[in-house]
Amino acid sequence: MKRFLVSGATGRIGKRLAVHLASQAGGLRLLVRDRSRMPVLPFSECVQGDFDDMNSMAAAFDGVQAAFLYTPAHPDPRLIQLAVKQGVQHVVLLSSASVVKVSAADNPVARRHRLAEEAVLEGGIAWTFLRPDMLASNCLSWAPSIRTERCVYVPFPESQRNPIHEDDVALVAAHAMVSGHLMGRALSLTGPSCLTIAQQVELIGQSTGTTLRCVQIDTEQAVHAMSSGPSAVPMEVARRLVEYMRKTTTTAPEISPDFELAMGRAPRPFADWVADHIVDFCPYPN
Repeated sequence: MKRFLVSGATGRIGKRLAVHLASQAGGLRLLVRDRSRMPVLPFSECVQGDFDDMNSMAAAFDGVQAAFLYTPAHPDPRLIQLAVKQGVQHVVLLSSASVVKVSAADNPVARRHRLAEEAVLEGGIAWTFLRPDMLASNCLSWAPSIRTERCVYVPFPESQRNPIHEDDVALVAAHAMVSGHLMGRALSLTGPSCLTIAQQVELIGQSTGTTLRCVQIDTEQAVHAMSSGPSAVPMEVARRLVEYMRKTTTTAPEISPDFELAMGRAPRPFADWVADHIVDFCPYPN
């Protein structure tokens, strides 16, 4: 019986992948950092561990044939070496489209994901790389201002995006782990079409039955907002994200066929993602 490991099992993609794999015939092991947040799924066991703790990862990898790993903040080649030692045969790595869109030498996000991919390649293990461009779930950062002010603050409302539903990413990961048909493939994952930020906000408004505004702010305000708070990113990363938003006001990001080629259907539209997350955008009852 094939056994699977899902790291980040409480994350947006990991928890959906766990649900898809729980319906399969094989065994399922879920890796989480916080034992109190362990999900309860049929035919699964939960273990606590961290990529920086090799002892915990040795136990997590033991007896597993296919493992889903996300790119850690500080990729360590020893993690893949340990997976090979423990008998893992196939790694499905959640990477990023940044590795092929920008220079890893100049971009810290691309550099981190490139290092993770290189560690897998050098580990001598079968692999599948999933490279989402823009996750629709990034729009959840707008939820607080939508709930309280009915607006979204962005520097470039006409910035174009190709958002993919996190469940579609999880579906590809599950297919790769169960079938093995995507070994040796690096898939660029996007939604079915490009939308401007203003169009995304409008769709959220239509679904919630409210009129939402896209309020344009200057770039320094945007950088400050991205580099502060609980979901803060480093200042350098924030500046590059804002610059990319500026660029995509005139240059639309590509739409990849990889999801449809792998799964036999088109990825779900952004409106479906909004419908699945409508509660996140609705005002809290008084």
